[in-house]
Amino acid sequence: MKYQGEIMRQFIVLSLLCVAAMIAHAETNDLFQQAWDLNWRGEHAAAVSGYEQFASDNVGQTLAPVALFNAASITMVEMGDIDAARMKFKELTETYPGTKWTADSYRRLAEIALEKGDIKVAVDNYKLGLKNYRGEDFEMPDVWVTEMIDGCRDNLVAIDDPGYSVIVYEDVLAFIPHGSIFAETQYNLAGALKSLGRNEEAADKMCFLLYNYAAFPISATVMAEEREFISEYVELPWGDIEKMNLIQGLFQQSDYDQVEQIFSEVRENNPDTPLDDRCQYGLIITNVYRSGDFKTALDNIEDLLAKFPESGWSNQARNNIGFWEEAQSLKDRLKLEPDDYSTHVSLGYRLLRNRFNEQAEEHFLVATADTTSDAAYMGLGYTYLRSGRVDDAIKAFDKFLESSPDDGNVYNQVGYAYIGQGQPEEALRYFERYRELEPDNPNSHDSYAECLMNLERYEEAIAEYKRAIELNPGFTNPYFMLGEIYNRTGDTERALKYYQQYIDSDPNGFQSASARENVQNLTKQ
Repeated sequence: MKYQGEIMRQFIVLSLLCVAAMIAHAETNDLFQQAWDLNWRGEHAAAVSGYEQFASDNVGQTLAPVALFNAASITMVEMGDIDAARMKFKELTETYPGTKWTADSYRRLAEIALEKGDIKVAVDNYKLGLKNYRGEDFEMPDVWVTEMIDGCRDNLVAIDDPGYSVIVYEDVLAFIPHGSIFAETQYNLAGALKSLGRNEEAADKMCFLLYNYAAFPISATVMAEEREFISEYVELPWGDIEKMNLIQGLFQQSDYDQVEQIFSEVRENNPDTPLDDRCQYGLIITNVYRSGDFKTALDNIEDLLAKFPESGWSNQARNNIGFWEEAQSLKDRLKLEPDDYSTHVSLGYRLLRNRFNEQAEEHFLVATADTTSDAAYMGLGYTYLRSGRVDDAIKAFDKFLESSPDDGNVYNQVGYAYIGQGQPEEALRYFERYRELEPDNPNSHDSYAECLMNLERYEEAIAEYKRAIELNPGFTNPYFMLGEIYNRTGDTERALKYYQQYIDSDPNGFQSASARENVQNLTKQ
């Protein structure tokens, strides 16, 4: 499996416990650490008691809600006592409101409600979690907000009560952040209104979405499915909205001239509308990607936010400001010390993470002059992969491996680069080395197995996937891939078995739709 850092889905409790353990170690809280150790050894009841004792002894401390959350999570997941877990999560929400642990406790309460068949209670808890997604010193990540919104939507579909759906969506829209999640929720609200026959309101919501989020993928869906409906009630500049929907693809191609032309034309055609300020924001983004001039971008974005503080792009803009300030600070440092290679590398990685590929490449190339470090070559490898220059990426990674021959992740990256080039035999050498370096990492066996599968060496691939499962039964990709192998080789019984195991282990995984479709097709045979 392609693997950058840690992309395997882990159980939420284990992740939180590990984070909490690190914090506890830093603060030398022995009782907290002891509880973590007890849980790790499988002494779950003792771990719960330890966490609860810690929370009781340290009311108001930073780790107290963490301890309560861990105690509730162990009770729910490890001990299977959902009634007791529900009481513990509720206690946390009442004792420590305004914390991220309260926000995630509502998520757990929603899951418990679903386990008991209380769908409306689940929706209410998802909604309460979303209401608490941000506090004075935290903000839950976008993926968390998306999963909570998905929980609301999926269960509202199951309830099939458009009137109730309207109430929930209107509540949720009052406090979730602007951006793609907000746009999709707005569309869900419009759909519920349409189901109630409140067509003018539905068309108005869709119109708002298209004006404020014309460059988002959801707008393409709205245009494809609802254009005729909207046109009955609202007159829109469809041609300009269609142009805006091309923006994302053009940005990915780094076609900034075409992007600038679209923003300029649409802005000229639609003064004093949300398309106007969206285009102004888009022009700032286009210019900073083209020039790397973060100072000018910061000045311009602050002026625009002062005029339009609650536009559809405003949340994204505020997120950009922190990175732009950091990047500009590093650039200022390099003006004083142009041969500070570590700063070139640091800035290069920051630029790369934010898709400033050309600027990242420039700083990594400068840093290759430093013969004491190979970090620049790794950065170049990732930059070239991002830019589609696979041959250059392989060369850069190979250069990195000359001085860092024990980095398993880079062998994995090169292996997949060769697979992408249609050279599985070359890829196999790198996956073999990855497996040698990290024999206890299930992903190393998973990647090696995928390459064997590409070479139609199925028996060997099966053995490697099964080894990955032995190492971590919670790592779900091998289940799906075993289903694929047995499907290819005509072993329907085993194919069904492993597809179903994948679905059971990861019902919302990125391959779950394919697994369900395959099960359906095989069952018909």
